[in-house]
Amino acid sequence: MNWWKLKIVPILATLLIAAVTPAQAELWLAVTTAELAPGLKPLVEHRKQDGLEVALFVGQPAEALKQHPAPDYLLLVGDVASEGEQPDPAWQVDARVCSLYRWIASQREEFYSDAMHGDLDGDGAPEVPVGRLPARSLEELDVMTRKIIAYERRPWTTDDLRMPAWMGHPLATPMVNRMATGLAVSQLRTRLPAWGEVSLISGDPASAFCGWPDDQAATFHQWLARGGVLATVGAHGSEYSWVSVAGIGRRTFYDVRRHAGALAEGEPACPLLLFTCDSGNFTARERCVSERMVLAPGGPVAAVGATTQSHPLPNCLTIAGMQQMLEPTAEGTLPDRLGDLWLGSQLAGHALRDLMLETLLKDLEGSLEQPINTTNLRRDQLRMYAMMGDPATRIRLPRELTATIEKTDNGWQWKVERPAGATKLHVHFRPAGIELPLRPNDVDQDEAGELLTKANRLFTYEPRGALHVEVEWTGTVTEAGEVRLVAEAPEGWYAAVLEVDSESGGEE
Repeated sequence: MNWWKLKIVPILATLLIAAVTPAQAELWLAVTTAELAPGLKPLVEHRKQDGLEVALFVGQPAEALKQHPAPDYLLLVGDVASEGEQPDPAWQVDARVCSLYRWIASQREEFYSDAMHGDLDGDGAPEVPVGRLPARSLEELDVMTRKIIAYERRPWTTDDLRMPAWMGHPLATPMVNRMATGLAVSQLRTRLPAWGEVSLISGDPASAFCGWPDDQAATFHQWLARGGVLATVGAHGSEYSWVSVAGIGRRTFYDVRRHAGALAEGEPACPLLLFTCDSGNFTARERCVSERMVLAPGGPVAAVGATTQSHPLPNCLTIAGMQQMLEPTAEGTLPDRLGDLWLGSQLAGHALRDLMLETLLKDLEGSLEQPINTTNLRRDQLRMYAMMGDPATRIRLPRELTATIEKTDNGWQWKVERPAGATKLHVHFRPAGIELPLRPNDVDQDEAGELLTKANRLFTYEPRGALHVEVEWTGTVTEAGEVRLVAEAPEGWYAAVLEVDSESGGEE
């Protein structure tokens, strides 16, 4: 049983999760068609080796859940007919339809939802994470299953602690536009776990984080290929694109039909969370952003996106909920599968109350009634996001590493308590006092790229060597900043960040 099924307040989750022990292997239920079922054999065997109980059902989700009413992960394998298209029984695996609480008159009244197949108790919110491999052929299914298996078997590196992020232009009021990048940087530095290393692209052409607008897609692809625990995009978007940059006499877009070809080769990348409207609309006339991403061999192993227009308030609350889920604990109770992390983040955000965010964002895009019903916005947030990928996909989040630091005559000495079986300690440092460079109005392409690199030094940890089992895991720092210590062990990785204050010494 997953911890959110207890319906506990997220603040108490870290206290209670250790007491929740599965009585038996978790159930992975895959639902597909007779034509696609043979192509699932490699993933079925992989999940068995992974320690899950496996059930493969040929038919539709509603029928499968009657026979297997309590899965821990639900995977739909097949597609849904697009608008104006007749369903093909060779690949049609149904989604559910939900009513949308609208805040703009032009919005459609209904949207498709995979997530609601995970609402096992009928309370209107999912208890089980749901994913979909949107295959229409065995060849497409082979691409996605190979990606999942390869991604989970790849060697772990400290690059897996990276968090590539792309924040598109807000297209809001001048005041909000000016504040957006600064607010994002502040939130990333203060609310994300300290072990994470963000790489940020901004759609603000006046910001050093913008880089060269036409290079943003290639830069993001490079960041995905390098590695990460999760990648995120927050922007105005459609089924096929999102707004990258505005305010330079034109708008720059990431268009998946044009740019995703660069992902046709390479190793599978980390999961991608798309907080953009319609990016997960799998009933659009063409393959949407998230579908094309997971169907690209070098694209993300999974992509999560909304099947309709999403609202900025619950989007931000979901991100805040994810920040809670990413904090390591000594007991190693972090989620180790993507579906657990995503659904846990959604439910944590759904329960979160943040007066500042609500005041700032609830009416940002208008309202058809006053006051806007934020309860309904939160409800729809749980339903509209669809995961293209397997919710049981393994992710690797670090456990908490025990480390101390104290001031000495030679600087600040840190020391690590080596976890059982740990063989290597990676030492990184992020200096204090790094300032965000200003971006002149007349920069050229090379200068813009250099400014982007310099701006991201706000988040970058510099490698400072590694220690092995033959020596004591200790060292000295002589400047203010943050020491990130990452211990490598066979059963998992551990991380700690120690802050060195030039005035008062250091603290964990």
